Amino acid sequence: MSWVYWAIITAVLYGLFDFFVKKTAGKVEDGLAAFIYNVVSIIIVAAYLLFAKYKGLKFFATSEGLTYNIIGGIIIGLASLTYIKVFSSGANLTTGVAIVRIGMVILATLLGLFLLQEKLILKQIIGIFIALFGLFLVLVK
Repeated sequence: MSWVYWAIITAVLYGLFDFFVKKTAGKVEDGLAAFIYNVVSIIIVAAYLLFAKYKGLKFFATSEGLTYNIIGGIIIGLASLTYIKVFSSGANLTTGVAIVRIGMVILATLLGLFLLQEKLILKQIIGIFIALFGLFLVLVK
């Protein structure tokens, strides 16, 4: 299956997640909400792993991969807390999501360019500048 298919499904799931984070904000203490999100996600992933093992998937991990995985886990835990804080501190869903997601795209693109030596074509560079301009429009009242 094409990565684009998975990207579309992921975008839909994260959009729904954003909505439910906003609905949770202020109704469940931020740390407890992050804990619940992450525990529930562990249950979902554990069910997937059990199903995959049943279907014969062979699991593997390199030490480098595990190191990056652990660092990513630490970051997603911190991001869960700060993301909930965005909305419990009063951000609207439309503004909070835009700032976080556009910021994520810009940071990930810069990391890809400078740390992974990925290349951009002119059309992608223009898209990044449009995203930066969009972020500016969202931030400035």
